[in-house]
Amino acid sequence: MLRVEARLKMRKAVMGQAVARDASRTEKVASTLAIRNLRVDESAHRAFVDDKEIHVSALEMRLLLFLLRAPGRMRTRKELLTEVWGYHPEVASRTVDTHIKRLRDKLDTAADLLQTVRGVGFRLAEPTEPQELPEGAGPQHFAPSARPRILQDNKAR
Repeated sequence: MLRVEARLKMRKAVMGQAVARDASRTEKVASTLAIRNLRVDESAHRAFVDDKEIHVSALEMRLLLFLLRAPGRMRTRKELLTEVWGYHPEVASRTVDTHIKRLRDKLDTAADLLQTVRGVGFRLAEPTEPQELPEGAGPQHFAPSARPRILQDNKAR
């Protein structure tokens, strides 16, 4: 009886390992988030733009993942400070703006995905939104002349 029980325990352990392996494979697939030319592998803590790896800090990764989980949804600075940084909601800080700027610089051609909602917060572009670059803007940076054009459009409304 003891030998049979030992065999059954070993079989359960082997089956449990196989199930755990299958679950981790599924988790790896589910932990990869992508939008246009930006892909983030959460489990490996790696980010890719145009299939080229970019190196981001742990905080930048948390910020990127938080925005990636709800593309198109605007996130306030207060919400980002609370959820990503873990600060108390009453803390007012411009650190979010600094980190967004650094992240845009690192994202290079995918920088336009991080959108600023003026005076409120930030959002990640929805996957279906067309990629719009202002006239004269290169893939790395927006041209300074692009901002007045946007402001003129807002004044016309």
